Amino acid sequence: MRIAFRFRFKLKNFEFEDWRQDATKTAGETPAVLFKKKIMQDDLIRKVANLMSEQTSAYTRLESATNQLSAVMMRGEPHAVEILTKAGEKELLTMRSRLLEITSALTAFAEIRAGQPEKIPLNSEARASFEKSAKDLLQSAKAFQKTAGRASSLALGGSSFATACIQMCGLPPTTYNKPVLKYAEGTMR
Repeated sequence: MRIAFRFRFKLKNFEFEDWRQDATKTAGETPAVLFKKKIMQDDLIRKVANLMSEQTSAYTRLESATNQLSAVMMRGEPHAVEILTKAGEKELLTMRSRLLEITSALTAFAEIRAGQPEKIPLNSEARASFEKSAKDLLQSAKAFQKTAGRASSLALGGSSFATACIQMCGLPPTTYNKPVLKYAEGTMR
């Protein structure tokens, strides 16, 4: 146990010393400042990876709501359509705010990297989680795009069918109310 601890300590110390020697070559900054920058950029990448994972699960929830919305439109349940539409809008709003967080974190990361004469390498664990999250996000976005296309076609087809029925057959007088016009004061009715 003690030998393993010494080996891990020496390995970590060696890696730090090796990195510190390389770091002192960059722009005359102290190793502590460079170490802090490395930690900051790794934290930003981890934050973006977590946000992208949340965005992936949001796409999954949105895809589920869209599939349910398609089924409800086929059954013709207006109340359920309204509920699912509001749920989808709420999810989209949170996704937009999360996208803004992702963009701002990536901008901060780019600014940190731009200020480095020699680029400090990312932590391999942070890079791997970022790449996995990005891949998952792209896959879920593509899957949602297909589902949204089907739902959009269904809604457009239903709207076209309803318009054709109204134009060809007219509306029964019990369901049609003429528009209410508001007149300005002092004008004739």
